[in-house]
Amino acid sequence: GGQRMMVTNLVIINVAIFIIDMFTSVTSGSQFGQSTKWLSDQMAVHVDTWQYPWLWWKFLTSGFAHSPSDIWHIALNMFMLWMFGRDVEQRYGPKEFLWFYLVTIVVGAMVWCLVENLAGSPGNAGMYGASGAVCGVLALFALNFPRRTILVMFVIPVPAWGVVRFMVLINSM
Repeated sequence: GGQRMMVTNLVIINVAIFIIDMFTSVTSGSQFGQSTKWLSDQMAVHVDTWQYPWLWWKFLTSGFAHSPSDIWHIALNMFMLWMFGRDVEQRYGPKEFLWFYLVTIVVGAMVWCLVENLAGSPGNAGMYGASGAVCGVLALFALNFPRRTILVMFVIPVPAWGVVRFMVLINSM
């Protein structure tokens, strides 16, 4: 079968954590029977995480947990990672790609934490997902392949730099 690409390994890890999270849900005692996902809650970054150095590992783990109530969150993140990450990994190699991916997870989580603190969000607000890392991969793709044509909605041809600018703008809102 050969050796898998690092992108494939990252997709497998993210999906596995999502599936495990589905089976570790706990139903709260509310009248609506709302459930919380134990694993993603443990991995999430919160607004006040920066105040607790023993929790700084969450800046990394938050990038491997995804919205437990929305399968589209992980589906779109992993699709974008797979689509654009393969070319980036081929350009830089698996080790460099992994380092870049992990660093962008941490930077994305730290930026989110900083912005939320400046906005005065409550301390229990949390964040998880690979969107920061995927945006980083998209940006690196656009820097390396700016004129590559991407078919938006499988129909509209747009250069990579245009698609990436739009995706990063949408994710930063």
